Amino acid sequence: MDRFEILKEKKKKLESELEQVNDQMELSLSDKVPRMLTIREAAREVGLSYNYIRSLCLSGRIVSIRVGNRTLVNREKLIAFLNSGKEDNS
Repeated sequence: MDRFEILKEKKKKLESELEQVNDQMELSLSDKVPRMLTIREAAREVGLSYNYIRSLCLSGRIVSIRVGNRTLVNREKLIAFLNSGKEDNS
Protein backbone atom coordinates (compact mmCIF):
# COMPACT_ATOMS: atom_id res chain seq x y z
CA MET A 1 0.00 0.00 0.00
CA ASP A 2 1.30 3.38 -0.84
CA ARG A 3 0.87 6.45 1.34
CA PHE A 4 -2.15 7.74 -0.61
CA GLU A 5 -4.10 4.50 -0.12
CA ILE A 6 -3.29 4.48 3.60
CA LEU A 7 -4.60 8.02 3.91
CA LYS A 8 -7.77 7.10 1.96
CA GLU A 9 -8.40 4.20 4.36
CA LYS A 10 -7.88 6.43 7.39
CA LYS A 11 -10.25 9.02 5.91
CA LYS A 12 -12.96 6.37 5.37
CA LYS A 13 -12.55 5.13 8.92
CA LEU A 14 -12.77 8.65 10.38
CA GLU A 15 -15.83 9.47 8.27
CA SER A 16 -17.51 6.30 9.50
CA GLU A 17 -16.70 7.13 13.13
CA LEU A 18 -17.96 10.69 12.64
CA GLU A 19 -21.23 9.39 11.20
CA GLN A 20 -21.67 7.10 14.22
CA VAL A 21 -21.05 9.99 16.63
CA ASN A 22 -23.54 12.17 14.74
CA ASP A 23 -26.15 9.41 14.91
CA GLN A 24 -25.60 9.02 18.66
CA MET A 25 -25.89 12.78 19.18
CA GLU A 26 -29.16 12.89 17.25
CA LEU A 27 -30.56 10.05 19.33
CA SER A 28 -29.54 11.66 22.60
CA LEU A 29 -31.03 15.02 21.56
CA SER A 30 -34.30 13.42 20.53
CA ASP A 31 -34.44 11.72 23.94
CA LYS A 32 -33.99 15.01 25.80
CA VAL A 33 -36.08 17.47 23.80
CA PRO A 34 -39.77 16.57 23.90
CA ARG A 35 -41.89 17.03 20.81
CA MET A 36 -44.52 19.63 21.60
CA LEU A 37 -47.72 20.17 19.63
CA THR A 38 -50.39 22.83 19.74
CA ILE A 39 -53.77 21.61 20.92
CA ARG A 40 -55.03 21.72 17.33
CA GLU A 41 -52.05 19.69 16.05
CA ALA A 42 -52.43 17.18 18.89
CA ALA A 43 -56.15 16.78 18.18
CA ARG A 44 -55.50 16.24 14.49
CA GLU A 45 -52.68 13.75 15.12
CA VAL A 46 -54.63 11.52 17.51
CA GLY A 47 -58.06 11.99 15.94
CA LEU A 48 -59.78 13.61 18.92
CA SER A 49 -61.57 16.92 19.18
CA TYR A 50 -59.84 20.19 19.99
CA ASN A 51 -62.15 20.70 22.98
CA TYR A 52 -61.37 17.27 24.44
CA ILE A 53 -57.60 17.80 24.21
CA ARG A 54 -58.04 21.29 25.68
CA SER A 55 -60.06 19.91 28.61
CA LEU A 56 -57.31 17.34 29.28
CA CYS A 57 -54.79 20.18 29.41
CA LEU A 58 -56.90 22.38 31.66
CA SER A 59 -57.55 19.53 34.09
CA GLY A 60 -53.85 18.62 34.21
CA ARG A 61 -54.46 15.09 32.96
CA ILE A 62 -51.87 15.49 30.21
CA VAL A 63 -48.59 17.41 30.24
CA SER A 64 -48.90 20.83 28.65
CA ILE A 65 -47.40 24.30 28.99
CA ARG A 66 -48.53 27.79 28.12
CA VAL A 67 -46.28 29.72 25.74
CA GLY A 68 -47.69 33.16 25.09
CA ASN A 69 -51.29 32.60 24.03
CA ARG A 70 -50.68 28.98 22.99
CA THR A 71 -50.92 25.76 24.92
CA LEU A 72 -48.36 23.17 23.88
CA VAL A 73 -48.93 19.48 24.53
CA ASN A 74 -46.16 16.95 25.09
CA ARG A 75 -46.80 14.45 22.28
CA GLU A 76 -45.25 11.43 24.01
CA LYS A 77 -47.14 12.07 27.27
CA LEU A 78 -50.41 12.47 25.35
CA ILE A 79 -49.87 9.15 23.58
CA ALA A 80 -48.92 7.47 26.88
CA PHE A 81 -52.11 8.86 28.46
CA LEU A 82 -54.24 7.57 25.61
CA ASN A 83 -52.56 4.15 25.72
CA SER A 84 -53.07 3.88 29.49
CA GLY A 85 -56.80 3.30 28.96
CA LYS A 86 -57.86 5.64 31.76
CA GLU A 87 -61.43 6.86 31.43
CA ASP A 88 -62.28 10.54 31.43
CA ASN A 89 -64.91 11.09 34.14
CA SER A 90 -65.53 14.77 33.40
